[in-house]
Amino acid sequence: MDIHVSEKQIANGLAIGMIVLDRPTALNALSHEMMMALSAAFHRWAKDDHVVAIVLQGTGERAFCAGGDIRAMHQLLQSHTEAEVFEIASDYFSVEYQLEYLIHTYHKPILVWGHGVVMGGGWGLFAGASHRVITETTKMAMPEVHIGLYPDAGGSWFLSRLPARLGLFLALTGTAIGPRDIMRLGIADYCMAGSQHEQILQELHVMPWSRDTALNHDMLSKMLAAKTQECTLTLPDAELFIFRDQISQALHAGNVESAISRLFSLRGKSPWLDKALDSMAAGCPLSQILAYELQRYAKHRSLADVFRMEWWVSIQCCLNPDFSEGVRARLIHKGDTPKWQAASVAEVSDKLLNRFLTIPPETPNPLAKLGLASNGG
Repeated sequence: MDIHVSEKQIANGLAIGMIVLDRPTALNALSHEMMMALSAAFHRWAKDDHVVAIVLQGTGERAFCAGGDIRAMHQLLQSHTEAEVFEIASDYFSVEYQLEYLIHTYHKPILVWGHGVVMGGGWGLFAGASHRVITETTKMAMPEVHIGLYPDAGGSWFLSRLPARLGLFLALTGTAIGPRDIMRLGIADYCMAGSQHEQILQELHVMPWSRDTALNHDMLSKMLAAKTQECTLTLPDAELFIFRDQISQALHAGNVESAISRLFSLRGKSPWLDKALDSMAAGCPLSQILAYELQRYAKHRSLADVFRMEWWVSIQCCLNPDFSEGVRARLIHKGDTPKWQAASVAEVSDKLLNRFLTIPPETPNPLAKLGLASNGG
């Protein structure tokens, strides 16, 4: 099994739920089965008064979680009719988004140890936890624009809430950021040395937990803050945040085409920024429009509404040739240049875009199983 779920007994007959993603050779990428097992554990522990907190972590030094297993999903979608692809994608994203919404709204403390690669759906798991820890090795990105998708897993919602439109920059470029930028943007709550991992786990097992959820949240916060103060890390300088004002100004544009053009005018300011802009130039134009429009949509919408919209858009992406082409070029025949359906954002038709962004009235709510029956926005 690629995920280990257990309960560690502590004082007073209480327990801590432990989840370990265990696919280190795949950077702990999430399979459909892993997401089902995660959901089952979170649902079970939500109703169990003996389980007072949950720890979510990944095996190996390289990654917490690199996201969903896109290669496996791509293979699953091959040789199916359009109707079958719709059903497969519908089920896949329903399971994923129900899980991530559940984490965002969970009442018990969830400590996520986000070391190494935290990308795509891995960021989606990380974002909703109540106590989010990164280390000196953490690299975070939402790189979906390179495979004909867009920053989903709640990314439309949490990226749109980053300051100075920097979340839009991350979505359009797919570029990765390191610990100092992550902390300055408020994406994580604590930054610690990777060597503190075992110490933190040991501390959890001797803390005076109770069945009072509010007290448990506060106690865990204080412990992690104290351990952070004990840590003397020397982190690399910020790379994204030093261009905050220039990026923000460029992205105050009336449409995505102008925004991209104005971002390209920032070339030459640093090798890191140039690399990010090169990454944007290689992205899928449809994906970039979707990222732009969905962040506009998400800015003043509830998380539940955003997950419903993302679910519909993600299904449409699976039905679109750009997804198959992006996965082929980037993940299967690594190094190939994908041939996108549109050469630029200006060539994406309004008709196609409307199909992605208009949910038919009779469409079910993917979060309905969680008790959210409203169709949302």
